[in-house]
Amino acid sequence: MDLVARKKLNLEVLKRHDTNICDILDQSAHAVVYKFDTEKASWEKLGYEGVIFLTQGKSAPYFGLYVLNRLSIENFSLHLTDFEEINLTDEFIIYQTSEGEHSTEKMV
Repeated sequence: MDLVARKKLNLEVLKRHDTNICDILDQSAHAVVYKFDTEKASWEKLGYEGVIFLTQGKSAPYFGLYVLNRLSIENFSLHLTDFEEINLTDEFIIYQTSEGEHSTEKMV
């Protein structure tokens, strides 16, 4: 399947989960979502693993991250208005929300 057809198919799937999504800006084949446990000073997996998409919405919130979960039917989404701080490294996107820190593998 060529890239244009794959993007169209992925966009159709994402729109079934969130009707506000109108475009895929970038994606990576695999991501894992973690939460930082401040009491244990360690990262714990949240049970979301799969393809990660940087999406654009038709209306606010205009940008977000979406992980189509391969482990269960519950997917992970984050509106990019929901963070206080974001850092990019070669391997990770680390962001902090008012609920704590989470990590996903970097989008390529």
